[in-house]
Amino acid sequence: MRGHHLCWLGLLTGLLAACHDRGGSPAIVRDSAGVRIVESRGPLWRRGQRWSIDQRPLVDIGGNSADPHSDLLQVVDAVRLNDGRIAVMNDGVPDLRFYDSTGRYLATTGRAGDGPGEFRRIASIQLGRGDTIYLYDSQLRRVNRIAPDGTFLSSVPVLASGGKMGLQPLARFPDGSWVAIAQKLPNLGAGGGVQRDTVAVLHLPATLEGTGDTIGSFPGTEVFLSTGGEGAQRFARLMLVPLGVSTAFALQDTLIDVGNPERYEIRTYRADGALARIIRRPVAREPLTRGDLDRMEADELASVDARGKERLRAAWRDAPAPSLKPAFGTIHTDQNGNLWVEHVRVVRADPGTADVFDATGRLLGSVALPPGLQITRIGPGYVLGVWRDDMDLEHVRMYRIRKPGAHPI
Repeated sequence: MRGHHLCWLGLLTGLLAACHDRGGSPAIVRDSAGVRIVESRGPLWRRGQRWSIDQRPLVDIGGNSADPHSDLLQVVDAVRLNDGRIAVMNDGVPDLRFYDSTGRYLATTGRAGDGPGEFRRIASIQLGRGDTIYLYDSQLRRVNRIAPDGTFLSSVPVLASGGKMGLQPLARFPDGSWVAIAQKLPNLGAGGGVQRDTVAVLHLPATLEGTGDTIGSFPGTEVFLSTGGEGAQRFARLMLVPLGVSTAFALQDTLIDVGNPERYEIRTYRADGALARIIRRPVAREPLTRGDLDRMEADELASVDARGKERLRAAWRDAPAPSLKPAFGTIHTDQNGNLWVEHVRVVRADPGTADVFDATGRLLGSVALPPGLQITRIGPGYVLGVWRDDMDLEHVRMYRIRKPGAHPI
């Protein structure tokens, strides 16, 4: 999942039986009406147990504008197949490209269009059994099914569910059913100001038909609406709140993790909507400084042309300035059931850090991430993601995770 915040405190009322794990573990585990609550005040890793990620990539794809197979454009997702091949989805072309385990180009499938095997705007890659690939096209509102060799198999339409807008399949459960989100479009007629609408998380059948079952409803992403002008010159400008809070999602087997960065808390739900677990860390949100905002603005301005700079500066002049950074950034799960919670980065090129929680919800410790890497997948011994070089050329890179005592990739 690529990856992109709750208020069910009533579930925590009642008698709470708190106990420290044996051996003086820094994780406090409670249980309330079948909900496991894990609060980590420190890491479990001791000397010699900490994981690390190599600074040099094991595989580096892209970064060569002279080679059409290595010229990546607006990569929206990348995934490693079970045989070691890497599939990369380019939105700027659009097409799906396959590379071998060393990064050597193999094949391309798809092209721009509305017909079978053609794409308009792919949002994500999902893997099914036998490395069958599922691509959600947000413009054509359909899921394309692609064979592991790149052959187009079929497509299924995705209809608006229950009258909700913006339905988007996020990930597939092992039984083939889907987790999807339905988010209303911002209310452009509500006047200026910060908006944060509700996101409904749905469980849909494998056929993607019907309204599905609601797993839960959660706060969405903070956006800022500014309006101005009069009559025919009236305008409405929408932008994300700089380092605003946004709901984060990750899927692990038959569970879905939902994080609200208004505080350091991730809640885990079953497909039927039942709350199974709450993970917490008692850490305070960091201040968001004027210097942070200036860096963000400069980073965005560097990526647009002169005309775009004028519009972007106008948007930044109107933008609100939050006083605090989100408690965390994106969240990911790996194939061993560990949850990776990224710390907030002000700009993409900043060094990254992720807190790693084991399958029971206890904090193992923190891992330094390669600077500038936007993670798309985490495997048993690797991190895969998108990275930009000094020429702003895109790469898909895979880095080895070093785990003391574990087997290599």
